[in-house]
Amino acid sequence: MRLKHLSNGSIEFDENLQVINEFADSWNAERTAYVMELAYAIAIPNPEKLNKHYEVSTDETYGEIRLHQLEKLLEHVKLTKSSIFLDIGSGVGQTTIYMALRKKFKKCYGIEISTLPIIMSTVLEEVTKRVFKLLGINTNFYSLKEGDCMDLQFVPIIRECDVIFINDMKFTPELREKITEMLVARMKDGATVITSGGALGLENRRRINVRNINNLKAYFETVKVKGEIDGVSWTSKPAEFWINKLNRKRVQAFKSHGNY
Repeated sequence: MRLKHLSNGSIEFDENLQVINEFADSWNAERTAYVMELAYAIAIPNPEKLNKHYEVSTDETYGEIRLHQLEKLLEHVKLTKSSIFLDIGSGVGQTTIYMALRKKFKKCYGIEISTLPIIMSTVLEEVTKRVFKLLGINTNFYSLKEGDCMDLQFVPIIRECDVIFINDMKFTPELREKITEMLVARMKDGATVITSGGALGLENRRRINVRNINNLKAYFETVKVKGEIDGVSWTSKPAEFWINKLNRKRVQAFKSHGNY
C-alpha cells in the first residue's frame, strides 16, 4: 500500500487500502506495526535528518527498538486493564502511539527532551490520526510531552505508571544513576522499568545483604532477557534487555529485621 501527501494536506491511498480495511477489525501486533510504519514513512520522509541530529548528541542518542521486540518484552510483565505505560526518551512518539493503538494500556505517555523529535512527533500524530480515521480504528488515550523526565512536572505521570520503557543503551553511567535515583523516589512500588543499557537492580534473584543494602540496585528485582533477531536498529543480533521491578518493601524489611 502506498500513501502520500497531497498539496491540500490530505492523504491519498492506492487501491490496496481495501486490503487493510478487510482486517481493520482484528488488529494484531504485526498488522498494527505495519500501519504504524506506513504512517512513519509519510510523516518522516527524511529520517536521515533525525539520525544526524542524534549523531551529534550525547545522552540524547539512542537506537531504535522494533515494535515486535517491545511486544515480546511486555510478555514478561503482568498487565491489567488499568495499566499505564511511559516511554522515557520517546523520540517522535512512534512507540507511545503504537502502544495506544494496541490497547494493552489504559493510558500511554511519552517524554522527550530533544526539540527536533518533538517537532516531528506532531507531524506523526497528525498523520496517524488521519490514517486511523480512514481505517475506522481508535486508540486508547496517549500524550506526548516535551521536557526532562527529572522535572517535577512529570512526577504525577511517573507515579501512576505501571510500565516504563527506557532505551538507555547509550546513556552515561552518571545519567543512568540519576534516573534510577529519581525512579526509586517517584515510582509506585511494584512498577516495572524495561531498560536496554543494563540492570537497575540485583540480577538472578540475588538477596539483599549488608554490602548492597545502601546501593540503588537493592530496590529493584531484575531479570535479564535476550531479545529477538533484528529486534533493534543497532544490531541484527539479539540484544539484551532488563526487566526491573521496584520492590521497596524488601529493603524496608531488611532494614527493620536485618534479613529478607
